[in-house]
Order: sequence, then C-alpha cells, then structure tokens
Amino acid sequence: MITIKLTPEQKDKIIEKYSDFSLECKDVYQLFKAKTIDCALCIYDNAKAQNFKMTIDCEKIVEFCRDFDISEEQIVEKQTTKKLPENYLCTDNQIGSDEVGFGDFFGPIVVVASYVDKETLNLINKLGINDSKKITDANILKIVPQIISQVDYSLLIVDNIKLNELFEKGYNLNQIKSILHNRALNNIYKKHVGIKNVFIDQFNLPSAYFKYNAFEENAIPQITFKTKAESLYPSVALSSCIARYYFLIKNEETSKKYGVNIPFGANKKVDEFAKEFLDKFGPIEFKNNVKTKFKNYNNLLNS
Repeated sequence: MITIKLTPEQKDKIIEKYSDFSLECKDVYQLFKAKTIDCALCIYDNAKAQNFKMTIDCEKIVEFCRDFDISEEQIVEKQTTKKLPENYLCTDNQIGSDEVGFGDFFGPIVVVASYVDKETLNLINKLGINDSKKITDANILKIVPQIISQVDYSLLIVDNIKLNELFEKGYNLNQIKSILHNRALNNIYKKHVGIKNVFIDQFNLPSAYFKYNAFEENAIPQITFKTKAESLYPSVALSSCIARYYFLIKNEETSKKYGVNIPFGANKKVDEFAKEFLDKFGPIEFKNNVKTKFKNYNNLLNS
C-alpha cells in the first residue's frame, strides 16, 4: 500500500477510468473508492482542491503511474517495520516441510520443503507469510508468486491416479506422507549439507516416520517433529504457503477442465458434489479425481 499525491487533473482522470468499479465511500473524508481484480484505490477529499491524496494497492503500480503521468516525486511509500512472530522457536538457517491435500477428497497431494536463511526470513516477514491456514486463499494466490522465484524449495505433487495406484499396492496415507516429506527435505538438504535445523509439521510418531523411510536413500537422521510447526518455524510456514498455492492452482485447472467448482475437504457438501460429479462424468473419471481410501468413496458407491 502506497500513498500518492495527485493533481486535480490526475484525480479526475483516475475517477473517470475507474468509475465502473467504484465502491461506496463510508468515510466522510473519502472522495472516491474503487476496486478491480489487481488494484484497490481510495482518493481523499481536499477542501483546498489543490493536491489530493490517494492510497493504492496495485500489482502493476509502475504501469498505473505511467498511465496517469504520476512522477516519482508524487509517491510517498509507507514503510512499515514488521516484527517476527514471537511464537517462532527458531529463526536460524533451517529447512522445513509441510503438505496440503491429505484431508481433501478431491485434489492432489502437495508436499513442499523450503530453505530459510536471514535473507529469506526478511523476505517472508515483509510479505506477511505465516501459517497458510491463517491466510486467505486469495492472499496465497497473491503473495506466493512474489516469493517463489527468490527462495529455495522442493515441490512434490502426486495426483489421485498415482495415489490410488499406491493404495492398491498396499501403501497407507501416513506411509506415503512420510516418504514424500523425506524426499522433499532431501532435495533441499543436498544443497545445504550439514544444516542442523530440520523441521516437520508432525503428522505421525517419529518412530513411524523413520520406519516408513527405512528403505529410502539418504534419510535425514535428525529432524525436529512438532505439531502446528507452521506456526513455530518460518521454513514450515513458507512451505505451507507454497504447498497451498500449488494445490489451489491444480484444483483450479481441474475445475476448468470439467467446468465445475471443486470443493475442498471431505464433508457432506463434498459428498453431494461428488455424487453429481459421478453421475455426470462416470465412475472412471470419478475414481481418477478422488482418493479411494477415503470413506467418502465407498459410502458413495454403496449408496
């Protein structure tokens, strides 16, 4: 969010261009408000009618300023110093992993491991990245693209066709989850050999995790397992946001493919949608898009 000083002419041009996207001004000092997909702005009244103040949050701010002949001298950036969350147990260089999709009847499984150093820590703190469960999906889609090209992470995506094949071979969800976390962590660990801080959002007993990875190559020997680790370690928080981002992207791709809006979770609403999906697209397409180990699957087929 930045503040811009506008001339009366610039103010008039902006109001004219964004008139179709205007919102109700609830503050007596607000002259004009508007919001589009990638831009939100508010112009404040000025009794002297000389320079007007506008606050704006815009993904393409450079293009916006160019369109309205706004000079650098007119821009007043509001610098805010954010403090790191006090609940972080460790902010030293670290690797952490998290996953998305294991609780969703539809949609893939996404596991991400991320490396965080001081530079990355400053970046994720600046963007407000924390536990993905505390950030709206809309913000995830907005924030994560700004950071993924600047951080070191490993991404593993397993669609439901592959997942169901593993189920048929005798794998269970915790076993699959353990192996995916281990592989994602190792992809990063190989680049930062010797790093002492490795964290996982705990989903099973450590003994079970290492048992499932007994035949995996390069299992990391020392890992800290913590429930709700995404709120305790920035590397897990970053991984949770990146994983959520790719899960949302894949879900949107599938929704567009079938012309539907695929819901999240495995609740009654999802069951109702699943029945409609099965009736419309048939058992093969249905099986390819859901997790057959879920009770939802057999309950629906039996009914």
